[in-house]
Amino acid sequence: MMERGFLPDFSPQAIVELDGIHGPATRTEESTRDLRSLLWCSIDNDDSRDLDQLTVAEAMSNKEQGQRNY
Repeated sequence: MMERGFLPDFSPQAIVELDGIHGPATRTEESTRDLRSLLWCSIDNDDSRDLDQLTVAEAMSNKEQGQRNY
């Protein structure tokens, strides 16, 4: 990991930022939506610490052909 510029653990700066979080995130913008009820899959590794490669699929009616971006 280090040969490719990745840290094997969280940086001290990340730990300081984490220490400033005292509860769950709150909705601050109208465009923020709670999508936790959606079924998802991830292409991240099993030991990933973040899930930033998520995919959601849902059935759409014939009138709703296309895709929906969240």
